[in-house]
Amino acid sequence: MNNEEMCLKTGMAMIKASQLGIRAMTKQIKGFGLSLSQLEVLSVLFHKGTLSQKELTTHLMLSKGGISTLLNKLLELSLVQRISSPQDGRVSMIALTKDGERTAKEFEQAKQAHASGEFESFTPQELETLHLMMKRLQNHYKDVLEGK
Repeated sequence: MNNEEMCLKTGMAMIKASQLGIRAMTKQIKGFGLSLSQLEVLSVLFHKGTLSQKELTTHLMLSKGGISTLLNKLLELSLVQRISSPQDGRVSMIALTKDGERTAKEFEQAKQAHASGEFESFTPQELETLHLMMKRLQNHYKDVLEGK
């Protein structure tokens, strides 16, 4: 198999693994009653703290409309709240509520359990190598999307 064929085969295997991983995670989080995207908003806020809507858009790589839809549902469920920025009262910040923090913690535990099972057949060295390769791919795709 030549390099071109191997690149195609590897790319297709990566896409398939990603799709299957998302489906497996979606199945595992069904009990939360939220979409994976909604849970990822809570996760980012859990790890990064209070953020502006623009910062959330950047972290999650979503459009303004996409993040608005997600936030509206999370606001409706009282999992997040809007607060005024202490630096600029005109800027609205997004913060977790107590229920949002609890849900985010539970989601983090579910993600950890999922990841542990997902990679149990890998050695620590294989995991480290895979992680480095995936980060290189992420950087490549970011560059492509930014026109570099």
